[in-house]
Amino acid sequence: MANLRYLKIVDGSVTKQIDNLGKEYPHTCFPQGGPNSTWLTEQNLTLITEVDISDARDKVENVTPYQSGGKWYTQKVTAYSPPSVTMTDDEKWALVRSDRDSRLRMTDFILVADAPSSFTDKLDAWKTYRQSLRDVTKQSDPDKITWPTEPS
Repeated sequence: MANLRYLKIVDGSVTKQIDNLGKEYPHTCFPQGGPNSTWLTEQNLTLITEVDISDARDKVENVTPYQSGGKWYTQKVTAYSPPSVTMTDDEKWALVRSDRDSRLRMTDFILVADAPSSFTDKLDAWKTYRQSLRDVTKQSDPDKITWPTEPS
């Protein structure tokens, strides 16, 4: 028989939790699928519903039996929540500078003498864009950076 767990409920109150029907009722022979609903009702027993765990890191804790949605539970699940990371403004600005530097590196080739003409035709626009990238760190809030748009 599967390891099903039950609650004995009398007058709407849980009086006992039963983890092993065979030990609790040693002189009762249960069918392979477990006791039928009539016998359970006669004994004031109800099946404990297993909680759903969606992530192996969810916290499962044993609690006083409670009813929810017509089912009885003896555990509660607290969904895993990754720890929040709080960065200092200096750390945020370091990320902004790193992003800015990467964007500058991606446009370095435009300034070389043999750059494709599709870029050199707009050399002034690209120089303005690159200067705007350098000026990004002059903005006041690292959480609200307005990035310049590349010339098209």
